[in-house]
Amino acid sequence: FFDDMPFDAFDADTHLYDITLPHGTTKLPIITWEQGDAYQNVVLDSLFTDDLSGRYTLTVTAENGITTTYTFNISVAKSSDALLNNILVDGTGINGFSDDKADYTITLPYGTTSLPEITWETGDAGQTVELVSDGSIASGASIVVTAEDGTTTMTYNLAFVIALSDNALLDNIFIGGEALDSLATGFVVDVTFNPEQYEYNIVFPYGTKTLPAITWQAQLPDSEYKSITLTNADDDLHGTSVITVVSQDEMQTNEYMLHFSVALSDNNKLNDLYFADIVYPEFDPLFNPDTTEYALVFEIGTSENN
Repeated sequence: FFDDMPFDAFDADTHLYDITLPHGTTKLPIITWEQGDAYQNVVLDSLFTDDLSGRYTLTVTAENGITTTYTFNISVAKSSDALLNNILVDGTGINGFSDDKADYTITLPYGTTSLPEITWETGDAGQTVELVSDGSIASGASIVVTAEDGTTTMTYNLAFVIALSDNALLDNIFIGGEALDSLATGFVVDVTFNPEQYEYNIVFPYGTKTLPAITWQAQLPDSEYKSITLTNADDDLHGTSVITVVSQDEMQTNEYMLHFSVALSDNNKLNDLYFADIVYPEFDPLFNPDTTEYALVFEIGTSENN
């Protein structure tokens, strides 16, 4: 009997038995027996390791001294559980993880350049887990789990993609090669460029005839934006040009608005002064655009009609 339950496989003429206890068994069964007659002497010996592997030996000695030995080799079934409880990427569990789901695609933050740390939580203490990876994001990684029984396996495949950029900002704008700055010499701007300032008033010097080239410096390479486009007004020098920046993930759009005008003339001076159709007398002093008062001396006999 094992734990008072009949051992149905027992046969008096069979002396060796291999018995596998269920996985998870933590206590050896108690073995008892029924003697063949009242004169028998039965001795139980046992030899076991910490993992409950070992044997029971029943030595039966008949009244006449003849002995029979029954040996019961005991082992505990090894786990066939090859499923993980969780997989973690940089310490955070995978979204949507299920122990029997094999394939995952994980989005890494924009700008990630190296494979994140991959760890796991085993589903059984007897599992052996191997991470297979060449260290590159493009190649991804696999986690191979072997159950305690050495034959049951489960492979989890991790593919990685990098999130698209949500940056829709410029680093600077240039007019005729000069940055939008209060120190610019080719124009006057009301505020120095700031990536999160989206409107600028720009005044060109009096006499400007054509709009200088509008260029920009983006915060990221051009390939990491969905688009950057320039739209000029019909009247370039007296209108608004717009630089539209769309982020790579198309979730952010910024418009930088450049309002242009040309300064009015502040010249209120003459270049010279003449008297029509007559020989005019000399000015005293000689004419100068910055001199506003003169004394004129006409020849004797000059009249109004002359």
